Amino acid sequence: MLSDPMEIRDWNYSGLPADELSIENAIITVRAKRWPLIIDPQMQANKWIRNYYRKQKINAYKLTNKNLFNLLKNSIMNGYPCLIENVEQTLDSSLEPILANQVFKQGAGYYLSMGSDKPIQYTIGFKLFMTSKMANPHYLPELSIKVTLINFTVTRKGLEDQLLVEVVKHEKPELEEEKDQTMLSINNGKKMISDLETSILNLVKDAGSDILDNDILVDKLDESKIQSAKIKEQLESAEVTAKTINKERTSYHPIAVRGSILYFTIASLANIDSMYNYSLEYFLKLFNQRLNKSQASKDIETRVNILIEDITISFYEKISRGVFEKDKLLYSFLIVTSKLKNDEAIGESEWQFFLRGEGNFEPKINEKESPYYTKGINKWMDIENYKKLLCFKEFVVSFYDIENILTEFKEADIEKWNEFLTSENPHLVVLPEKLEKISQDFNRLLLVKQFRLEKLIFAIKHFIEKTFGKKFLESPPFSVPVAYDDSLKTTPLIFILSPGANPVKFLRDFAKEMNINMINISLGQGQGEIAKKAIFESIKTGNWVCLENCHLARSWMPKFEEILEEVNDKEAEINDNYRLWLTSMPSDKFPASVLQSGVKITNEPPKGIRASLKGTYLNIKEEDFKNSSLPFELKKMTFGLAFFHAIILERRKFGALGWNIPYEWMNSDFEASRMHLNMYIEEYAAEGVPFEILRFLVGTIKI
Repeated sequence: MLSDPMEIRDWNYSGLPADELSIENAIITVRAKRWPLIIDPQMQANKWIRNYYRKQKINAYKLTNKNLFNLLKNSIMNGYPCLIENVEQTLDSSLEPILANQVFKQGAGYYLSMGSDKPIQYTIGFKLFMTSKMANPHYLPELSIKVTLINFTVTRKGLEDQLLVEVVKHEKPELEEEKDQTMLSINNGKKMISDLETSILNLVKDAGSDILDNDILVDKLDESKIQSAKIKEQLESAEVTAKTINKERTSYHPIAVRGSILYFTIASLANIDSMYNYSLEYFLKLFNQRLNKSQASKDIETRVNILIEDITISFYEKISRGVFEKDKLLYSFLIVTSKLKNDEAIGESEWQFFLRGEGNFEPKINEKESPYYTKGINKWMDIENYKKLLCFKEFVVSFYDIENILTEFKEADIEKWNEFLTSENPHLVVLPEKLEKISQDFNRLLLVKQFRLEKLIFAIKHFIEKTFGKKFLESPPFSVPVAYDDSLKTTPLIFILSPGANPVKFLRDFAKEMNINMINISLGQGQGEIAKKAIFESIKTGNWVCLENCHLARSWMPKFEEILEEVNDKEAEINDNYRLWLTSMPSDKFPASVLQSGVKITNEPPKGIRASLKGTYLNIKEEDFKNSSLPFELKKMTFGLAFFHAIILERRKFGALGWNIPYEWMNSDFEASRMHLNMYIEEYAAEGVPFEILRFLVGTIKI
């Protein structure tokens, strides 16, 4: 009622998602009397507003801009739309006159009252939009009554609609186009009927006392009757077509459902660590990439199954690369349980029971009436375990008859139960028949958590493997080339560091392989301007820029965010070879917009001596030894050095114990020691020093 189909199509072309919720939000944004303040964590509204009002010369400003008030006044006087970004939980009091929108007419012009200041000329065409990246802000009532609050956060259903549009556009573009045309035809038909009714009512109103003598009205009624019948016929035909199209589109709906489940799982990772932040735009890029790269099939059902499998594995691998080892199992578990919850294989009460336990629930056991005493269960089960099983009766639907099941236990069943309580692998133990029947899949996890908590991790791994396969337990290896393949010239690549890991050497080696010059800048005091200059020069020359230790330049990070936005606005001018690499320890000051759009890679030191040797000694190329005058000796002592390095890395678990000064050993230390080793070997080999003495001397290098 408040929108026009043609206008909605223009909104969609400007980047507004095609789902119903987004369209309703857009109508409120455009039609509301008070200026809109949009909660927009996925930046969908921001993108749409920028594109849709580009022709009206929209101005976009950050709330932190010191000259914001004067810039807004200029926009008001010139009649330009204005977008204020990154609004937090409060607004500056100087903006109140603009939010009040007290426009009055004086002479031939319009003016806006500015409170105590002099009124300024108001040009029709000015609009004010405000967007916030905060996912769950709390606005005080005094601000809420001055603006129109709109929640643009994508919903599960809304995202399903968006992804379905993307899938159908890729798989059956003609179907999506036909759907748009049909919906337009239906809306136009309804509008024409409404216009005819309005026209007839106006003629009746002006007809006078005798309607039958009015020939114009009678002719118009006859004409409208014929036209109305035609339009209704067309509408019926269009609605039948729409139903057929929707039925065909439904075939691809499972892909959209799986995509939506994966996005909300990935979005929830930000609750674990602020560095695990991904935008919807980045997700959609990867989603469309999989639509293009996955195996083709003419059979719709086969194609749907291929795509579901492909996007699930692909998103697991790509996101896992940017997640620390300690959190990868949790990510896999969230993917599996989110899918099962969507399929209603895990109920909400069961999920809450897994997360929070029984809470304040305390089972009541009456000595005279409870089967625990009357049926002899107390002879083989202690009271605490019995109470735990009664909690299952409260929270897990399939355990409603657990008391009767326990009363029927025979000697063999009791042995099986005791085996579950003592086994090394309780998740693999076969329980008594009736208990086994109700303890499948997720319910077995609940039993392990309640009775064998120390074995829960093993049970979760078995659960993931059984449900989704072993691939979801295998971490993808650290690989700079694979991360590079996923990146674009506008996408920063972010190494999330952990103590003892330094990926810059791998990056330098890869740059040499690609025959590209890389500029390394270690951020710190006074390095901001140097970094800015390097970025702007490199987008023209196609060099790579590596900004190390971003966590040490907290005060410069907001400026860095603005630099990236400025660079990305010039996308057409950026050399295709250009890439920006960033390294940072986890930091809550790292700009969210950079994190959301970047390809993230974690680099952790390997755990265990074997893994450490594989990461150092086995990565050394054979040519490095052949170039030495004593290749055999160099190889042997390099292994000793790598082994010594691995032991030192393992000793870090004891903290500073044994060291005079706490120090985080990294790959760069190993490389520095290797350099000294090569130098010593060449020096002493020339003087004919015996190998045993040489080995003793080299052993002191690391210390």
